[in-house]
Amino acid sequence: MTTKSRKADPFKAIRPMQEEVAIGAHSLTLKTATLDQESRFLELIETLELHKLIGPVASLIEQAQESDGTGLFIQRIASAGPELWQAARVVLGKQFAPAVQSGCLALLDSEHNMDRLVKNGLLENVSPDTGPDGEFLGCPSLRRFIKSELTLVQGVRIIQTAWTLNGYGSLMGNLLAPLTAQD
Repeated sequence: MTTKSRKADPFKAIRPMQEEVAIGAHSLTLKTATLDQESRFLELIETLELHKLIGPVASLIEQAQESDGTGLFIQRIASAGPELWQAARVVLGKQFAPAVQSGCLALLDSEHNMDRLVKNGLLENVSPDTGPDGEFLGCPSLRRFIKSELTLVQGVRIIQTAWTLNGYGSLMGNLLAPLTAQD
């Protein structure tokens, strides 16, 4: 009896991956982002004013490297406190939760998740948005479901998982490396 050995998939490393993520008391499938999802997610990141937070932190790190380590760093943190707090308040307070929600919507609004919720009786009378070629562009009912179920902790976990699944860290590099590099 002869058995055929299956060839290894030469594209395995670049095939989409997926992971189950919690949404309220339910779960959805987070997959490696499509180009459309990727565009929406990265556009969202671009709107965040991270430079307002990174600037003061980078300045502190630079000053710490210049000091002789005799407490000047702590003094500089204290003097930069109001600037850091203002930047953190703007970036995290006014932008963080909406950004997490929008990021999760961009990453989870998929035909697979819509079909899954319809099959489980959690969505009815769905009318997905489609493009000129009939491609799936999203589903208002699915987005409404995600918005009504998603917690902040779950949203942050989804963004962290997406960061790994989509390889954003390796694509963007380590943003802090240039700030912390020593000569």
